[in-house]
Amino acid sequence: MIWPNYSICKCIRTDKPLKWNRKYPIYLRFGLGSVIPTNLDTFPEQWDKRKNEPKNKHC
Repeated sequence: MIWPNYSICKCIRTDKPLKWNRKYPIYLRFGLGSVIPTNLDTFPEQWDKRKNEPKNKHC
């Protein structure tokens, strides 16, 4: 069996902030549009858009 190569990237979903803490959820995106939630969240100002990761590494 041949396994395809996929890249995995981190992203935040800015269209739906969490209601109780106003943070945005972090997702893992891979393949052709597949998305998995990580159950982690961050404020948008703490997200490094260039590196696609949290700035302080402690969500």
